[in-house]
Amino acid sequence: MCPHLTAPSHPWRAQVRLGPLTPSAVRVLRHVRDFLKVQFELEAEEDSRTIFGTCVGAGLKNLARKTD
Repeated sequence: MCPHLTAPSHPWRAQVRLGPLTPSAVRVLRHVRDFLKVQFELEAEEDSRTIFGTCVGAGLKNLARKTD
């Protein structure tokens, strides 16, 4: 699922288009909100019957990666 991949990303705006939300998808969004303090702004699109989510990433960095 895309929300758990876009939430920890760079601290700029990320957008994702989702299908209908299932109970497990809602659970993932709640976990992202609780652990990463990132909330998705959800907007339903009636024409395509999808949901458009927007968030600002948490800006986490991979500390295990070697840098020069």
